[in-house]
Amino acid sequence: MTLYDASSDTSPAAKSALIFGCGYLGIRVARKLICEGWRVAALTRSADRARALAAEGIDPQLGDWNDRRALSGLHATARTATHVLVSVGYDPRSKKSRHEVYVEGLRGALEVISPASRVCYVSSTGVFHQHDGRWVDECSPCHPASEGGAAHLRAEELLRRVRPPQSRAATVVLRMAGLYGPGRVPRLAMIRRGEPIATASEGFLNLIHIDDAAECVLRAWAHPAPAPLYLIADGHPVVRAEYYQEMARLSGSPPVRFTASTASSPTASSPTASSPTASSRGDSNKRIWTHRMQRDLLSRLAFPSYRHGLRAILGNEARRG
Repeated sequence: MTLYDASSDTSPAAKSALIFGCGYLGIRVARKLICEGWRVAALTRSADRARALAAEGIDPQLGDWNDRRALSGLHATARTATHVLVSVGYDPRSKKSRHEVYVEGLRGALEVISPASRVCYVSSTGVFHQHDGRWVDECSPCHPASEGGAAHLRAEELLRRVRPPQSRAATVVLRMAGLYGPGRVPRLAMIRRGEPIATASEGFLNLIHIDDAAECVLRAWAHPAPAPLYLIADGHPVVRAEYYQEMARLSGSPPVRFTASTASSPTASSPTASSPTASSRGDSNKRIWTHRMQRDLLSRLAFPSYRHGLRAILGNEARRG
Protein backbone atom coordinates (compact mmCIF):
# COMPACT_ATOMS: atom_id res chain seq x y z
CA MET A 1 0.00 0.00 0.00
CA THR A 2 1.05 3.61 -0.40
CA LEU A 3 1.17 6.05 2.48
CA TYR A 4 0.55 9.00 0.22
CA ASP A 5 -2.81 10.61 0.86
CA ALA A 6 -4.06 12.67 -2.07
CA SER A 7 -5.68 15.10 0.34
CA SER A 8 -2.31 15.84 1.93
CA ASP A 9 -0.26 18.84 0.92
CA THR A 10 2.96 16.83 0.98
CA SER A 11 4.14 14.32 -1.59
CA PRO A 12 5.77 11.01 -0.63
CA ALA A 13 9.16 12.48 -1.52
CA ALA A 14 8.61 15.24 1.05
CA LYS A 15 7.88 12.77 3.83
CA SER A 16 10.49 11.34 6.13
CA ALA A 17 10.53 8.80 8.91
CA LEU A 18 12.68 8.42 11.99
CA ILE A 19 12.89 4.98 13.55
CA PHE A 20 13.94 4.32 17.13
CA GLY A 21 14.70 0.60 17.21
CA CYS A 22 15.31 -0.42 13.60
CA GLY A 23 15.42 -4.14 14.31
CA TYR A 24 13.31 -7.07 13.17
CA LEU A 25 10.17 -4.96 12.71
CA GLY A 26 11.69 -1.54 12.08
CA ILE A 27 13.87 -2.65 9.18
CA ARG A 28 10.85 -4.05 7.33
CA VAL A 29 8.95 -0.81 7.80
CA ALA A 30 11.99 1.12 6.59
CA ARG A 31 12.32 -1.00 3.43
CA LYS A 32 8.68 -0.43 2.51
CA LEU A 33 9.03 3.32 2.99
CA ILE A 34 12.21 3.54 0.95
CA CYS A 35 10.49 1.70 -1.90
CA GLU A 36 7.91 4.49 -1.88
CA GLY A 37 10.56 7.20 -2.05
CA TRP A 38 10.66 8.21 1.61
CA ARG A 39 13.70 9.47 3.44
CA VAL A 40 14.31 7.19 6.42
CA ALA A 41 16.66 7.71 9.35
CA ALA A 42 17.24 5.34 12.25
CA LEU A 43 19.00 5.61 15.58
CA THR A 44 21.37 2.76 16.44
CA ARG A 45 23.99 2.18 19.14
CA SER A 46 26.19 -0.04 16.96
CA ALA A 47 28.67 1.13 14.34
CA ASP A 48 28.33 -2.23 12.57
CA ARG A 49 24.57 -1.86 12.56
CA ALA A 50 24.93 1.69 11.26
CA ARG A 51 26.87 0.39 8.27
CA ALA A 52 24.23 -2.26 7.61
CA LEU A 53 21.46 0.36 7.75
CA ALA A 54 23.36 2.62 5.37
CA ALA A 55 23.62 -0.27 2.91
CA GLU A 56 19.80 -0.46 2.99
CA GLY A 57 19.49 3.22 2.06
CA ILE A 58 18.72 4.29 5.62
CA ASP A 59 20.41 7.31 7.17
CA PRO A 60 22.05 5.89 10.32
CA GLN A 61 22.24 8.08 13.40
CA LEU A 62 24.73 6.65 15.88
CA GLY A 63 23.75 6.90 19.52
CA ASP A 64 21.75 5.53 22.45
CA TRP A 65 18.29 6.96 23.04
CA ASN A 66 18.97 6.84 26.76
CA ASP A 67 21.82 9.30 26.19
CA ARG A 68 20.50 12.87 26.14
CA ARG A 69 23.65 14.05 24.33
CA ALA A 70 22.96 11.59 21.52
CA LEU A 71 19.38 12.81 21.31
CA SER A 72 20.47 16.43 21.15
CA GLY A 73 22.67 15.53 18.20
CA LEU A 74 19.62 13.98 16.57
CA HIS A 75 17.61 17.19 16.93
CA ALA A 76 17.69 18.34 13.29
CA THR A 77 16.67 14.92 11.96
CA ALA A 78 14.02 14.45 14.63
CA ARG A 79 12.38 17.85 14.10
CA THR A 80 11.98 17.30 10.36
CA ALA A 81 10.63 13.74 10.54
CA THR A 82 6.96 13.65 9.57
CA HIS A 83 6.55 10.13 10.97
CA VAL A 84 8.22 8.48 13.96
CA LEU A 85 8.29 4.77 14.77
CA VAL A 86 9.29 3.64 18.26
CA SER A 87 10.05 -0.07 18.18
CA VAL A 88 12.76 -0.42 20.79
CA GLY A 89 13.51 -3.88 22.11
CA TYR A 90 15.13 -4.78 25.40
CA ASP A 91 18.62 -6.24 25.36
CA PRO A 92 18.99 -8.70 28.29
CA ARG A 93 22.69 -7.82 28.36
CA SER A 94 21.83 -4.20 29.11
CA LYS A 95 22.79 -2.75 32.46
CA LYS A 96 19.66 -0.59 32.31
CA SER A 97 16.26 -1.61 33.63
CA ARG A 98 13.30 -2.03 31.33
CA HIS A 99 11.83 1.12 32.84
CA GLU A 100 14.92 3.07 31.84
CA VAL A 101 14.89 1.66 28.31
CA TYR A 102 11.18 1.87 27.54
CA VAL A 103 10.01 4.83 29.62
CA GLU A 104 12.99 7.14 30.12
CA GLY A 105 14.24 6.55 26.58
CA LEU A 106 10.83 7.47 25.22
CA ARG A 107 10.70 10.54 27.44
CA GLY A 108 13.91 11.84 25.92
CA ALA A 109 12.78 11.07 22.38
CA LEU A 110 9.53 12.94 22.85
CA GLU A 111 11.51 16.03 23.78
CA VAL A 112 13.27 16.16 20.40
CA ILE A 113 10.70 14.99 17.85
CA SER A 114 8.33 17.44 16.23
CA PRO A 115 4.93 17.89 17.91
CA ALA A 116 3.41 17.65 14.43
CA SER A 117 4.89 14.23 13.60
CA ARG A 118 2.73 11.12 13.46
CA VAL A 119 4.02 8.71 16.10
CA CYS A 120 3.57 4.94 16.23
CA TYR A 121 4.68 3.25 19.45
CA VAL A 122 5.13 -0.53 19.42
CA SER A 123 4.02 -1.96 22.73
CA SER A 124 3.22 -5.54 23.72
CA THR A 125 0.21 -7.67 24.57
CA GLY A 126 2.31 -8.55 27.61
CA VAL A 127 0.67 -5.55 29.32
CA PHE A 128 -2.36 -7.79 29.94
CA HIS A 129 -2.50 -9.79 33.16
CA GLN A 130 -5.27 -12.20 32.20
CA HIS A 131 -4.14 -15.84 32.37
CA ASP A 132 -7.38 -17.80 32.23
CA GLY A 133 -7.79 -18.14 28.48
CA ARG A 134 -10.27 -15.28 28.18
CA TRP A 135 -10.53 -12.91 25.23
CA VAL A 136 -9.08 -9.44 25.71
CA ASP A 137 -9.47 -6.29 23.62
CA GLU A 138 -8.46 -2.63 23.74
CA CYS A 139 -10.88 -1.99 26.62
CA SER A 140 -9.68 -4.84 28.85
CA PRO A 141 -7.93 -3.85 32.10
CA CYS A 142 -4.16 -4.19 32.34
CA HIS A 143 -2.28 -5.05 35.53
CA PRO A 144 0.95 -6.56 34.21
CA ALA A 145 2.98 -8.70 36.58
CA SER A 146 6.12 -8.76 34.44
CA GLU A 147 8.69 -5.96 34.48
CA GLY A 148 8.54 -5.67 30.69
CA GLY A 149 4.76 -5.45 30.56
CA ALA A 150 4.67 -2.87 33.34
CA ALA A 151 7.34 -0.74 31.62
CA HIS A 152 5.47 -0.82 28.30
CA LEU A 153 2.27 0.24 30.05
CA ARG A 154 4.04 3.17 31.74
CA ALA A 155 5.48 4.17 28.37
CA GLU A 156 1.98 4.15 26.87
CA GLU A 157 0.74 6.36 29.72
CA LEU A 158 3.64 8.78 29.19
CA LEU A 159 2.82 8.97 25.50
CA ARG A 160 -0.82 9.80 26.24
CA ARG A 161 0.19 12.57 28.67
CA VAL A 162 2.69 14.20 26.34
CA ARG A 163 0.68 13.67 23.15
CA PRO A 164 -3.00 13.36 24.20
CA PRO A 165 -5.52 11.93 21.71
CA GLN A 166 -7.02 15.38 21.09
CA SER A 167 -3.67 16.81 19.94
CA ARG A 168 -3.20 17.74 16.30
CA ALA A 169 -0.85 14.92 15.31
CA ALA A 170 -1.96 11.30 15.41
CA THR A 171 -0.30 9.08 18.00
CA VAL A 172 -0.99 5.35 17.86
CA VAL A 173 -0.02 2.52 20.19
CA LEU A 174 0.20 -0.94 18.64
CA ARG A 175 0.24 -3.72 21.21
CA MET A 176 1.92 -6.52 19.29
CA ALA A 177 1.42 -10.21 19.90
CA GLY A 178 4.40 -12.55 19.43
CA LEU A 179 6.31 -11.63 16.29
CA TYR A 180 7.55 -14.44 14.09
CA GLY A 181 8.74 -14.79 10.51
CA PRO A 182 11.82 -15.61 8.43
CA GLY A 183 14.82 -15.86 10.69
CA ARG A 184 12.70 -15.78 13.84
CA VAL A 185 10.75 -18.88 14.78
CA PRO A 186 11.31 -19.23 18.54
CA ARG A 187 12.33 -22.70 19.72
CA LEU A 188 12.62 -24.11 16.21
CA ALA A 189 16.26 -25.06 16.76
CA MET A 190 15.35 -26.89 20.00
CA ILE A 191 12.58 -28.78 18.27
CA ARG A 192 14.88 -29.83 15.44
CA ARG A 193 17.36 -31.16 17.99
CA GLY A 194 14.61 -33.08 19.74
CA GLU A 195 15.06 -31.20 23.01
CA PRO A 196 12.12 -30.94 25.41
CA ILE A 197 10.47 -27.55 25.82
CA ALA A 198 10.37 -26.29 29.40
CA THR A 199 6.85 -24.93 29.36
CA ALA A 200 3.35 -26.25 29.78
CA SER A 201 1.69 -27.62 26.66
CA GLU A 202 -1.60 -25.86 27.40
CA GLY A 203 -2.47 -22.18 27.22
CA PHE A 204 -3.00 -19.95 24.20
CA LEU A 205 -0.34 -18.28 22.08
CA ASN A 206 -1.13 -15.12 20.11
CA LEU A 207 1.04 -14.46 17.07
CA ILE A 208 1.48 -12.08 14.17
CA HIS A 209 3.70 -12.60 11.15
CA ILE A 210 6.34 -9.90 10.78
CA ASP A 211 5.09 -8.85 7.33
CA ASP A 212 1.56 -8.28 8.62
CA ALA A 213 2.92 -6.43 11.66
CA ALA A 214 4.91 -4.07 9.41
CA GLU A 215 1.85 -3.48 7.26
CA CYS A 216 -0.14 -2.51 10.35
CA VAL A 217 2.44 0.18 11.16
CA LEU A 218 2.10 1.63 7.66
CA ARG A 219 -1.68 1.59 7.77
CA ALA A 220 -1.79 3.18 11.22
CA TRP A 221 0.28 6.02 9.77
CA ALA A 222 -1.89 6.26 6.66
CA HIS A 223 -5.24 6.22 8.45
CA PRO A 224 -6.75 9.73 8.50
CA ALA A 225 -8.15 9.31 12.02
CA PRO A 226 -6.74 6.21 13.70
CA ALA A 227 -7.79 5.00 17.11
CA PRO A 228 -5.20 5.65 19.82
CA LEU A 229 -4.74 1.92 20.52
CA TYR A 230 -4.82 -1.31 18.53
CA LEU A 231 -4.13 -4.92 19.43
CA ILE A 232 -2.10 -6.54 16.67
CA ALA A 233 -2.40 -10.31 16.23
CA ASP A 234 -3.58 -12.69 13.53
CA GLY A 235 -6.85 -13.29 15.39
CA HIS A 236 -6.34 -17.06 15.59
CA PRO A 237 -4.98 -17.92 19.03
CA VAL A 238 -3.49 -21.41 19.13
CA VAL A 239 -2.91 -23.80 22.00
CA ARG A 240 0.80 -24.00 22.68
CA ALA A 241 1.15 -27.77 22.07
CA GLU A 242 -0.66 -27.53 18.74
CA TYR A 243 1.66 -24.76 17.55
CA TYR A 244 4.88 -26.56 18.44
CA GLN A 245 3.69 -29.90 17.08
CA GLU A 246 2.87 -28.23 13.77
CA MET A 247 6.35 -26.74 13.77
CA ALA A 248 7.81 -30.22 14.33
CA ARG A 249 5.68 -31.73 11.56
CA LEU A 250 6.62 -29.09 8.99
CA SER A 251 10.33 -29.28 9.85
CA GLY A 252 10.42 -33.09 9.86
CA SER A 253 11.38 -33.16 13.54
CA PRO A 254 10.41 -35.62 16.29
CA PRO A 255 7.17 -34.97 18.19
CA VAL A 256 7.60 -32.25 20.78
CA ARG A 257 7.99 -33.13 24.44
CA PHE A 258 7.09 -30.71 27.24
CA THR A 259 8.74 -30.81 30.64
CA ALA A 260 6.33 -28.51 32.52
CA SER A 261 3.22 -30.10 34.00
CA THR A 262 0.04 -29.26 32.12
CA ALA A 263 -1.77 -29.33 35.44
CA SER A 264 0.08 -26.18 36.44
CA SER A 265 -0.71 -24.40 33.20
CA PRO A 266 -3.35 -21.65 33.57
CA THR A 267 -6.42 -22.70 31.60
CA ALA A 268 -9.98 -21.49 31.31
CA SER A 269 -11.08 -24.00 33.94
CA SER A 270 -8.25 -23.42 36.37
CA PRO A 271 -9.12 -21.59 39.62
CA THR A 272 -5.56 -20.22 39.78
CA ALA A 273 -5.52 -19.00 36.21
CA SER A 274 -5.14 -15.34 37.15
CA SER A 275 -2.12 -15.95 39.37
CA PRO A 276 0.49 -13.21 38.84
CA THR A 277 3.24 -15.83 38.86
CA ALA A 278 2.39 -16.70 35.25
CA SER A 279 3.89 -13.49 34.03
CA SER A 280 6.11 -14.33 31.06
CA ARG A 281 4.94 -14.70 27.48
CA GLY A 282 5.92 -18.37 27.69
CA ASP A 283 3.29 -18.88 30.39
CA SER A 284 0.67 -16.55 28.92
CA ASN A 285 -2.85 -17.76 28.37
CA LYS A 286 -5.21 -15.21 26.84
CA ARG A 287 -6.82 -14.67 23.46
CA ILE A 288 -6.38 -11.42 21.58
CA TRP A 289 -9.51 -9.98 19.95
CA THR A 290 -8.56 -8.09 16.79
CA HIS A 291 -11.82 -6.55 15.57
CA ARG A 292 -10.52 -2.98 15.74
CA MET A 293 -7.35 -3.84 13.84
CA GLN A 294 -9.32 -5.65 11.13
CA ARG A 295 -11.83 -2.80 10.88
CA ASP A 296 -9.33 0.06 10.60
CA LEU A 297 -5.98 -1.30 9.53
CA LEU A 298 -5.77 -4.74 7.98
CA SER A 299 -8.92 -6.66 7.08
CA ARG A 300 -7.03 -9.33 5.10
CA LEU A 301 -3.73 -10.62 6.44
CA ALA A 302 -1.03 -12.10 4.24
CA PHE A 303 -0.64 -14.81 6.90
CA PRO A 304 -4.04 -15.20 8.58
CA SER A 305 -2.89 -17.93 10.98
CA TYR A 306 0.25 -19.60 12.28
CA ARG A 307 -0.29 -22.45 9.81
CA HIS A 308 0.06 -20.11 6.84
CA GLY A 309 3.10 -18.43 8.33
CA LEU A 310 4.97 -21.56 9.37
CA ARG A 311 4.24 -23.25 6.06
CA ALA A 312 5.73 -20.31 4.16
CA ILE A 313 8.82 -20.06 6.38
CA LEU A 314 9.67 -23.75 6.70
CA GLY A 315 8.68 -24.50 3.11
CA ASN A 316 11.09 -21.85 1.86
CA GLU A 317 13.84 -23.26 4.08
CA ALA A 318 13.25 -26.76 2.71
CA ARG A 319 13.42 -25.51 -0.88
CA ARG A 320 16.65 -23.66 -0.19
CA GLY A 321 18.11 -26.77 1.42
